[in-house]
Amino acid sequence: MSDFLSDHGVVVALICALFAVAYGLLTSRSLLALSPGNEVMRGLAAAIQEGASAYRRRQYTTIAIVVYWRRR
Repeated sequence: MSDFLSDHGVVVALICALFAVAYGLLTSRSLLALSPGNEVMRGLAAAIQEGASAYRRRQYTTIAIVVYWRRR
C-alpha cells in the first residue's frame, strides 16, 4: 500500500478532491432547493447570517492587524 501511494499519491488525492467537490455541489444544490421556511425561520436565518458575517469580519480584521505588526 505504501508503494502504491508513493507512486500514485497525486492521482489518489486528485480523485478524492473531485469526489469532495462533487459531494459539495450535490449537497449545496439539495439544500438550496429546500423551502426557506416560515417567517420566524427566515428571521432566525437572517440573524445567524448577520452574526456570522460580523464574526468573519472581526477575524479578518484581527488577522490583518497581526500580519501587519509581524511584518514591521
